[in-house]
Amino acid sequence: MEKRRLLILLALALAARAGAFLLAARGGILIGEGRVYSNLAENLLEGRGYVLSADMLSPPEPARGAASVIQERTFEFYRRVDGFYGVLRPERPTLFIPPGYPVLMAAGYAILGAGNLLAIRGLQLLAGLVTVILGFALARRHLRNPEAWLVCLFIALDPFEIYFEAVPATQAAFGLFTTAALVLSTRALDGGRALQAALASSVWGLAYLIRPAAMPMMCVFLLCILLVRGRPVSARLAAIGTGILSFVIVLSPWILHAHSVSGQWRITPTQGGVNLWESNGRIFSSHFEGEIQGAVSLYGPLRDELEGSLRKPWLAEFPEFRDEPEWVRDSVLYRRTTEFLAANPSLMPRLTLLRFAEFFKPFPFNDFPLHYMLAGLATFGLVLVFAGAGLVRFLRSRDPSAVMIALSVALYSLAHLSAISGTPHRVGIDIPLAVLAGSGLSAFASRTGLWRRLERFRPRR
Repeated sequence: MEKRRLLILLALALAARAGAFLLAARGGILIGEGRVYSNLAENLLEGRGYVLSADMLSPPEPARGAASVIQERTFEFYRRVDGFYGVLRPERPTLFIPPGYPVLMAAGYAILGAGNLLAIRGLQLLAGLVTVILGFALARRHLRNPEAWLVCLFIALDPFEIYFEAVPATQAAFGLFTTAALVLSTRALDGGRALQAALASSVWGLAYLIRPAAMPMMCVFLLCILLVRGRPVSARLAAIGTGILSFVIVLSPWILHAHSVSGQWRITPTQGGVNLWESNGRIFSSHFEGEIQGAVSLYGPLRDELEGSLRKPWLAEFPEFRDEPEWVRDSVLYRRTTEFLAANPSLMPRLTLLRFAEFFKPFPFNDFPLHYMLAGLATFGLVLVFAGAGLVRFLRSRDPSAVMIALSVALYSLAHLSAISGTPHRVGIDIPLAVLAGSGLSAFASRTGLWRRLERFRPRR
């Protein structure tokens, strides 16, 4: 019976992804940042190195309507400071984007043909089935029936996950590697052995090379090894040591590349400063004028309220860079934005609350068709109802794996609430959030007798 249910869920997951692929083939799903990653991947394949082409500072084609004004102004800004996003310098070895996803895309291009973004989308949707299977393993490890099956159904049909699997960007690959790392970390915490910890840490390293947001989750895993019972302290410390070593080995090519380009030993990309500015300074700068409706509806009232009363408002403006390298731009933006926030101490808590709404919203703030919003409310909206209770239950658990999942979700969320937020960033933890929600639903069902009440409506044979 269990195998049959799993096969039915996989069939549903496959059908949903086939529909998403057809929608993408008809142009119904935007490319988004895929153009940037694709250009980096093609330059890698052509032997030009890890660089962005100069023509990326011009839009690929004119937008229509009100979006055309925003697009032209944005790319004029990029050309003025000679940097995509204001920081990524064209025709120079870059440290702005971690290499994991562009390398994966280049591997796909090597087999399927350079520039074949539709094929990349198809591969991501197929890989999404692997993510679903891994999510099933995580749910069935931590939940009992029927909550486990409901969570598995959500994992198979999560509309946000499926949508971003059809976008040629980092979300799908990051979700795959973080879910794999969570499953491997769970097994390592169950066994407490060094080799298992090394394998899990290696996958965390691969996830970090796609998006550095994996770092707090990796740190939580290592700390939770100390909670493993039945193993000597020396064995647990050995597992932590091998985990750290494996993580560093996976990151070593990136570390060496960063040192050769900048002369600095670093593992972080040069995007932290611009992310901090985007979420805290840009809102109060001239760059926010004419912003898209979703951002205006969320941040506009706060901007209007504080206009004229902010201290050191010039620090919110983007510097007029000329020929500074990426790592210098990154440090300047980081220093200016933190100084701006320090001058306005009441600002950060209020922005964090707004980012909380942006991070956990069940539907987009921008204009989307009604069925997009209904799908979000019918799936992720329900997850939000019970995830908080599940988080508390997992934290109170004596199971190191449960504590790891709860802390990973909490720290990942806090990292984004402090800087950049939104649905694309939250999708990476939709699966562990669903597992937490399943636990919360279990507590609710046991207190209310929910499943017993529903049994009354079950048709008798």
